[in-house]
Order: sequence, then C-alpha cells, then structure tokens
Amino acid sequence: MSQASEILNALQKGETLTRRDIYSEFWCMNPTARISELRQDGWPIPPAIMIYPEKGNKYGEWSLCVAVMKKRNGKPLGCEFECDRDCESCRLK
Repeated sequence: MSQASEILNALQKGETLTRRDIYSEFWCMNPTARISELRQDGWPIPPAIMIYPEKGNKYGEWSLCVAVMKKRNGKPLGCEFECDRDCESCRLK
C-alpha cells in the first residue's frame, strides 16, 4: 500500500492529520506532496492552518471535507458540521 493510500484511509476514517502524525504513523518524509497527490486525484482536502495556543506557532492539518464525502446522486448534500474551513462544498449549504 502506498503512503498516499494509507493517508487516504486514515482521512476516510475521519481522522485529522498533521505533519507530525503523517511522519510518525506512515513514515512519510514529504506529507505535503502526498496530500497534493490526493488533491490531484480529486479528493476534497481543504487547507487548514492552526495555531498552537501556548506559543502562537502555526501548523497545518488535513482532513477530508465532509460535505463532499456525503453525496446523493453525485451531488453534495451539504456539510452537517460547523467548521472553520472555507471550502467550496461548504458554501453549497
């Protein structure tokens, strides 16, 4: 199984992954490239920049957009979660 497919399996289970998660769980030295490959394959993975509350450092985390994952007859049903991500599918509500 490729690194990208292992990452995709985790995302499909609803996990949110950071660089550190991907390094440690999948031994992937370039998580950004694997996420980019998944996006090119059509997977809805919006970017999210988070901030550590203690020091204010920024970090990225990735998850699948729930609105696009939940479809009926090929059309998004709309996001059932309130999130801070501004992805196109969530604007379809």
